Amino acid sequence: MYLRNGSGMMLVERCLLSCLLFFGLQFAGCTQEGMENTVSSNAANTEETMSRITQGLSGRVETEDGRPVTGAMIVPVPLGDNTPAIPEIAILTDTAGRYNWPLPAATYEVSVSVEGYRAAKRRVEVGAGAVVTLNFVLSKSP
Repeated sequence: MYLRNGSGMMLVERCLLSCLLFFGLQFAGCTQEGMENTVSSNAANTEETMSRITQGLSGRVETEDGRPVTGAMIVPVPLGDNTPAIPEIAILTDTAGRYNWPLPAATYEVSVSVEGYRAAKRRVEVGAGAVVTLNFVLSKSP
């Protein structure tokens, strides 16, 4: 049973559902051709990886005073019916608060969350062959 608020499922429930789907796909052996279903960690989000994408999202998550947020979870939810599957459920920001994610061209609602801060989300459109910069500034939780 999902609790609903005015904007749909709560972030925690969405993350739980994403984790269940991720692990279910992993155990079933489901992968997209040429790609693995993984959750990226800080180690995979290196400077080399950051410069290689040609389409998707790139950005930084920081605090209100400009400090990087390490380990923030980025979750895109495709808003269109014909969006190709995303090979990763979520990624984490690196030690400099950066993330870089190759995604299919589509419109997404992208949320970011990390313990101790209020979650944030924004809608973004990734065009064919475009890398969109999407930065977030998080405020402390009360």
